[in-house]
Amino acid sequence: MCGSVCRGNTVKILGYSSHVSIQPGGTIDFKVSAAQAPYSVEFVRLHGVAINGDDQSVREESIGNAAAGLYQGRLQDLAPGSYAIVVPAFFPLISTFGFEVWVQPTLKDRECQTILAVATDRTTASWSLVIARDQLELRVGGGEDARVLSMNLDDHEGKWIHIKGGRSDRGIALEFAVDGLWPSQRFGQTRFLALPDTPEPTRVDRILIGSNLDERDRPVDRFNGRIDNPSVLSAPGEGARPIASWDFAMGIDTRIVTDVSGNGLHGTLVNRPARGVRGHLWKGTKVRYQENPSEWSAIHFHEDDLNDARWETDFSATFPEATPSGIYAAKLTQGDQVEHLPFYIQPTERSKNKVLFLAPTNTYLAYANEHLGYGERGEAHQKRMRDKVQLNETDVFVHTHPELGLSIYDRHADGSGVMHSSWKRPVVNFSPNYITWLNAARRHFAADFYITGWLEKSGVGFDVATDEDLHRMGLELLARYDVVVSGSHPEYPTSLEMDALKAYAGQGGSLMYLGGNGWYWVTSYDGDDTMTLECRRGYSGERNWTSHPAELMHATTGEIGGLYSHRGQSSRLFFGVASAGVGWGTASGYSRTQDSYSPDLAFMFEGIGDEMIGDFGYVLGGAAGDELDSADFAAGTPGNARVILNSRHNDTYYPFLESVTQVEPNVSGPNNPNVRSDVVFIETGAGGGIFSVGSICWAGSLAYDNYDNNVATLTGNVLRHFLRKA
Repeated sequence: MCGSVCRGNTVKILGYSSHVSIQPGGTIDFKVSAAQAPYSVEFVRLHGVAINGDDQSVREESIGNAAAGLYQGRLQDLAPGSYAIVVPAFFPLISTFGFEVWVQPTLKDRECQTILAVATDRTTASWSLVIARDQLELRVGGGEDARVLSMNLDDHEGKWIHIKGGRSDRGIALEFAVDGLWPSQRFGQTRFLALPDTPEPTRVDRILIGSNLDERDRPVDRFNGRIDNPSVLSAPGEGARPIASWDFAMGIDTRIVTDVSGNGLHGTLVNRPARGVRGHLWKGTKVRYQENPSEWSAIHFHEDDLNDARWETDFSATFPEATPSGIYAAKLTQGDQVEHLPFYIQPTERSKNKVLFLAPTNTYLAYANEHLGYGERGEAHQKRMRDKVQLNETDVFVHTHPELGLSIYDRHADGSGVMHSSWKRPVVNFSPNYITWLNAARRHFAADFYITGWLEKSGVGFDVATDEDLHRMGLELLARYDVVVSGSHPEYPTSLEMDALKAYAGQGGSLMYLGGNGWYWVTSYDGDDTMTLECRRGYSGERNWTSHPAELMHATTGEIGGLYSHRGQSSRLFFGVASAGVGWGTASGYSRTQDSYSPDLAFMFEGIGDEMIGDFGYVLGGAAGDELDSADFAAGTPGNARVILNSRHNDTYYPFLESVTQVEPNVSGPNNPNVRSDVVFIETGAGGGIFSVGSICWAGSLAYDNYDNNVATLTGNVLRHFLRKA
């Protein structure tokens, strides 16, 4: 089976690791799927981009490790689809059964979608309730001997359906009713099929909700839609004894489905379906599930949810305690195929470095395996792009292999927005030299090597840490350093990260925000599992899908999602700038402001004789481009902030949605002075400072002409100023 690993007629080598970041002395497990032939493993440290004319690639330094060598390839499948599974430690012998459940189908164009399935052994469903295209079916028994009772569902997609049924001594019964907007629209159907044979008592092996499983325990006949508080009964009809009754409003922040029957038949959710979503009891008067959880008693299952590929480990590597902090990768080679599985080594408390590079790994994960170039967003982007969309081999592979899972920029097959993304699967665009279709250049992980390359070229010793590291360690991590340098697009911090950064600046630390559209989306982790993030888009802001107003609360933490600015935490209040403009046409350079000529800011421009800064670059041709941040003193930029540079843009650049209140003509760059990037410098009262550049493209200009240019000089002057102050 090559559904997840083929590239044309060739099997593509894929893999992922058990950790994205570890401490020195730690061990990482690597899971690989490859053709059944040997492949080699080499461990490399990844350094900044080497600039050789137009040729650019991340420099690799081979490091020794006992796990390096040859391994035999084997195929490992990907099996997406979310469901709940209940494996009873005790289950009474039953001969009859009943069930009751509310469902809201969201994608009926499928051969078979399982709502409930009860199996009496590992391979055969004793009975199942399914939707088969426009038919609701109760199937009793397996194989050719199965008895099927079906009813026509007609046009009920997106509506809540109340379903009851089961098997009595006489036969099988099925009935349903559809909830409409008005009580007069509610109607029901009932059907009965007499069976001559007497049911045999059986013992249940497992119960499945939202999917069935094949003989290899892979989800099949996966359901798309919401299931609300299902129950399994001893017999159909009123008065039957409950065997299990699951209350999905309980434990919304967990992967447990709780049985409230008293029989302890609790279940486990697989592949992270969406919780904290409206159930059939939602009345429209509340928008926070904490106010009355019973109105959020549904779980939204999807055929394309993939939280954990659950691959077996192929090799493990331990990294000595003397391993320096940095960005590394397991480099897999099989024939002409090369795949990097990147990871980070955290700094130790013994490190003498005074600069920390904070890698925005949540942004990398948010975009993991994104399909945007193929959807309506790609068409819309094309109108704002300098270059024609060109999808490379990686983009095509992701699109033709949906079993790799989705990014939170995508929509599920049923049109609902993707809320979760996970590292526990192959992420093929998490690659050091990946060129994105959006700007025909480096972006995210690949672009951040421009920044680490600049640090290396500057000769400043630095350590690296990730979003996950900062979330776990907080101020304790940051306090070891005099300067913290961000990546080019730190868009998805958690609340704990934001708190740590503010506390760090408050006690005299200096921050260099070398990107744009940062500190933007509320992001949370699945408890202690920092390999999975959750993000809900809300209903305002530059977004790819829209949350229902009553589904904005994160299931993982209970906090309100959407934009940090809508929680009173705009990045302007802290970094001085916030998202203001977006476009992928030719980027601009910056003009110096009058304030930039102040004597106390002369240190910034030492060695620079140019009036225009950054009218060059490897990303869109300039330092001010892609997504832009600006200062606005009326909207929270601190009064002591100094705007030293700003940009103007062509008509491929437009304002961010939340910065406008109504649709108006002539809002693009040439006619709208608010569509700009500002470079801001703030000296904090505690002795530190903040330097914000307000553009994703800044990183591509840092590296221009082998890191010898006015953008690199200015940024280096600021870095040295902060280090001197410390």
